[in-house]
Amino acid sequence: MGIHRSTVAAHLGSKPTKVPTGSEDSKPARPPYGRCPPTGSEAQLPVGVEDLHEALGEDSEKDDAELSRSRCEPWRDVILEKLGQGLSAQRIFQDLSNDHEFPHGYDSVKRFARQLRSSKESPFRRLECEPGAEAQVDFGQAAAVVNENGRRRRPHLLRVVLSHSRKGYTEAIDRQTTDNFIRCLESAFWHLGGVPRTLISVRWGAITCELP
Repeated sequence: MGIHRSTVAAHLGSKPTKVPTGSEDSKPARPPYGRCPPTGSEAQLPVGVEDLHEALGEDSEKDDAELSRSRCEPWRDVILEKLGQGLSAQRIFQDLSNDHEFPHGYDSVKRFARQLRSSKESPFRRLECEPGAEAQVDFGQAAAVVNENGRRRRPHLLRVVLSHSRKGYTEAIDRQTTDNFIRCLESAFWHLGGVPRTLISVRWGAITCELP
């Protein structure tokens, strides 16, 4: 035949080309990676943003806060008072359970206490006092100044404030002596127009003024 045997062997050993059939052509094209269409229960997953938040449970924390507020609202004043005393949520829960028969759990108290701390409503106690009945006295220090000798010193400040009107008097002195203290009080009484019945000081406690 004039054909070399190696050529015939190579031709017989080659694989025939596979011709596509109609059934393979009818198969749908595979979508790109990561974009496979959902099947079964996956097709029922929420696609909206609100539905997604609900499915992920992101609204549960808000619901828990509302529930804690409704549960702890009857004990608001007690919780505020204890927060003002610097007590922790755990201690407040124990006191509520022991002293007030609180029927709910610790998490409700913890969330409610966190809401009160973050709110603008800060616990405080207002001092009610009759005019002329009380004044608050205390010492402090001012910024450094240069005296007549050229030395830098921080003078002491005596502050007297009427508890009712909050009107005050301030005087600077070099040393905290008994004579300076009495002299500053006399100056404050002249400036304020009278002598209060009681002087309240953080350092000395209450001082009652004996008036004639």
